[in-house]
Amino acid sequence: MSTTGFIVDGPDGHRDQAHVRMAEGEARRLPGIVALQMEARLAFFAAAAAMEAAVDAELTVYGLSHPRFNVLMVLRSIDPGGAGIPMGTLATHVMTTARNATGLVDLLEQRGLVSRSADPSDRRVVLVTRTAAADELLDELLPRFAARMSGALGRYRDSELAVLIDLLNRLRLGLDLSAPEPGR
Repeated sequence: MSTTGFIVDGPDGHRDQAHVRMAEGEARRLPGIVALQMEARLAFFAAAAAMEAAVDAELTVYGLSHPRFNVLMVLRSIDPGGAGIPMGTLATHVMTTARNATGLVDLLEQRGLVSRSADPSDRRVVLVTRTAAADELLDELLPRFAARMSGALGRYRDSELAVLIDLLNRLRLGLDLSAPEPGR
């Protein structure tokens, strides 16, 4: 269900009126809640959910989930020669745990899109390599996927995208820096 009908273009930019009401109501009820910060959080999660839904709509046609697609894209981008990368490195680049990465690789291996092998220099390390079938799938999928993403992001000027990227990365850094110490 789309909730974009709540978004109104006003003097303060495009604002979701439902988010505004929710944030202002919570700020009145709870000390320490800053309405604009809460509205920003709600807008961020709504945009992320809409982006995820658009991505999933493209990927399900190919039998992929977003995390599995990310595994294939990481393998293609950081291992273009196809020598394989360690599972731990893959997990880091996909921004998940080694356990989750192993599960993703299991599913992709069952489809013949990746293979695993022991690292010849350290048999304890498992290398993950994409297959020719993965490259064929990505070659077919990526033009359609890029067109969908361009439809969403192509309406913005490069300078606006640069600001968005900067703000999102600063948000990530701020969350890392503001994380409470363990036990507090």
